[in-house]
Amino acid sequence: LESQLESQRSAFDEKVSQIDQLLEDERNKSASLQEDLEIEQKKTLSIQQDAVQQLEDERAKSASLQENLNQLQQLLEEEQKRSLSVQEETRLMIERDFVPRSSLQQINETNNSLIEELKRQKDEAQ
Repeated sequence: LESQLESQRSAFDEKVSQIDQLLEDERNKSASLQEDLEIEQKKTLSIQQDAVQQLEDERAKSASLQENLNQLQQLLEEEQKRSLSVQEETRLMIERDFVPRSSLQQINETNNSLIEELKRQKDEAQ
């Protein structure tokens, strides 16, 4: 009986030892997985920080480009106003200096008459 008990105890101790070894192996695997997880979390955090920085950089660039666009739009509007002003001034100058066709014709006839008169006077003087 004692020998049987000793044999069972030895088998039990062997099983306990195997279970302890399996437990230790699982703890090691768990620790290793925990380390891997921490490494991956650090990588993920780094990637997120890089992404946030890139996003902030892009927002800053976008804001700068928008400001440049607004300035260019304002310059364009000012240039358009200047152009319209110049066009209006030109139109007014043309209107002010415009001589109707009939007046030009009348001036031409008067000049022709004067030329004829001068020729006649020249011929008479000779």
